Amino acid sequence: MIILDSLFFALSILLLFYASFVTISILAMLLIPSPKSKKQLTTTQIDIACVVTAYRDLTIALPLLDSVFNQNYSDFHIYLVADRCIPHPDLPVSERLTVIYPDKPLDSKVSSLKVGLAHRKRNHDAVLVLDPDNLLHPDSLAYLSHSFSRGNNAVQGRRTAKNLDTRVACLDALGEIYYNFIHKELPDRLGSSATISGSGMLVETGLFEQYLADLDTVNSQLILAEDKILQNALVAKGIRIAYQKNALIFDEKSSSAAQVQKQRTRWLKSYFDHLKDVCALFSNKLASFDWNGVYFSVMTSTPPLIFLTIGVLITLGYGLFANSYVFMISAAVIFMTGINWFAALVFSNTPVVIWKAIPFTPVFAGLQVLSLFGFKQAKTDFLVTKHDKYLDFDQVWRARKNDFPDLKDNKL
Repeated sequence: MIILDSLFFALSILLLFYASFVTISILAMLLIPSPKSKKQLTTTQIDIACVVTAYRDLTIALPLLDSVFNQNYSDFHIYLVADRCIPHPDLPVSERLTVIYPDKPLDSKVSSLKVGLAHRKRNHDAVLVLDPDNLLHPDSLAYLSHSFSRGNNAVQGRRTAKNLDTRVACLDALGEIYYNFIHKELPDRLGSSATISGSGMLVETGLFEQYLADLDTVNSQLILAEDKILQNALVAKGIRIAYQKNALIFDEKSSSAAQVQKQRTRWLKSYFDHLKDVCALFSNKLASFDWNGVYFSVMTSTPPLIFLTIGVLITLGYGLFANSYVFMISAAVIFMTGINWFAALVFSNTPVVIWKAIPFTPVFAGLQVLSLFGFKQAKTDFLVTKHDKYLDFDQVWRARKNDFPDLKDNKL
């Protein structure tokens, strides 16, 4: 009984640490004056290589290409890697677009990125990674360039929902809003690094090429979370990943239960795959008193919300019947987690439709639990999420423009 008590007490303390870490970070952010917004962006433009990794379907990339060509920014070139795709008659013809059809199937986002950069027309200052289902706000490149020009060699834009057409999509967007605030805006305000989302990140070309060169894809090694590898590599080099909240990158949210399960299987497995690297990063940065590295590694070691939820329910149940201290600690974790969620949603100007979907979060959590059973499949299958929301930027912006009041004070 003593051993069991000790185990559950230790687990509840661990959960309390992660919950209080977020709460204390929010309080610290509130005490730090918010940086004054710039009415005008710097006129300096950097040369950006926009690499789009399409897979099996070029149609979904057409609205993205249109949104890039309509940027209030001119110094860029698009490299569209069309892996397992057939030529599309509606692809635009432009001197600023290079379409690459690999001779052999790549079946890998990392390989597509390598092929894209191998075909570059000139030496670009930075690389912007985009998924084919993304859409860019007309000022996105300008804001990313602005952050880069201020000395940030890595900048993550704000990914946000392209579609809120189902409750599942709203709940998927809910998670992204939370992580945008907790894992991007909050650490950026505290002088640490934002996490990388998989698309919408701008990285200095030399750094990005070194990252690709360091990745070992020999023997058909399957890489499920190249974004986690990139962010760890950057922070390990002492680079701070900035967050540009005004650079909107619209991203398709999962509309069905099957899509959620496939996507979460990939995400949850990647957490465990890279936990060892995060712990090593923490150890190294703690030894050198590197605030960026220490904060970032603690933040990224935080278990996914589904595991935190399962853990606190277990400790709460055990504490209720066997240990009052464990029960009180678990109750404190639930309280602080609720406060953290509420703060994240309020500070992020969360749309009403997403607030209305909150009562259905238990169903969404259940889908994530089911995704745990897909870990074995994830070892041999990239688990690509199917995209089918063929929306152009104007359609999305008409529906969502009122959700970004913070942009009104940052007009170009």
